[in-house]
Amino acid sequence: YDEDELQIEENVLFKDVYYPETMRKEAKQIISGLLERDSKRRLGNKSSPLGLLKDQPFFLKEPYTLDNIENRRVPPPWVPKSLTPLEPSSKPLRLPDFEQKDKVLLLSTPPDTFRGFSFINTNTSTSF
Repeated sequence: YDEDELQIEENVLFKDVYYPETMRKEAKQIISGLLERDSKRRLGNKSSPLGLLKDQPFFLKEPYTLDNIENRRVPPPWVPKSLTPLEPSSKPLRLPDFEQKDKVLLLSTPPDTFRGFSFINTNTSTSF
């Protein structure tokens, strides 16, 4: 990422992609194949030495088989604990620890600063 759009374009066109060490080799192969700059060698092109996407080793192992993906049977990698009243979390919600400067700011804010504040914008149309 860069603030300069020209630098972003330069990075996309010429820089190598960074992959985290924890990423599975098969997943890295798919991503790098899809990001191949040469369209003739890109994963999914019939003439590509990488072959077709559906034939990649990643999709041959459970739970990531194409059948499981098509039928939405792939479990999420992480499921957060629910914080809704219907499904209470095993631990109470803990507010973050504020730094001293944040505490001063919070304590110096007049109590009626947000009186009348609403999340509803009455100037927008409600028809969808």
